Amino acid sequence: MSEKALLTSEGCGGCHHVKKELKSLLDDGTIREIKTSTEEGKTIAKELGLRQVPECLEKDPSGKWSVCDLEDLLDEADERREKEKEK
Repeated sequence: MSEKALLTSEGCGGCHHVKKELKSLLDDGTIREIKTSTEEGKTIAKELGLRQVPECLEKDPSGKWSVCDLEDLLDEADERREKEKEK
């Protein structure tokens, strides 16, 4: 299974909103947050030519990061919330 991450930056209103929506996935380690202020975040943003955040990232088995669909992560978080409501 590939590793997924959310690329964010400090003071980003959209990042704050998306992190709130993805809280359950962040809390259980399904995805992790990478801040653009870190060396890892800077490197990924530069390598992928990213100029805006939040951005969904996926690491393949060789260790290479690529952009993934943020909507898919948001849908997964929504589905998880719905299942929790049913309990």
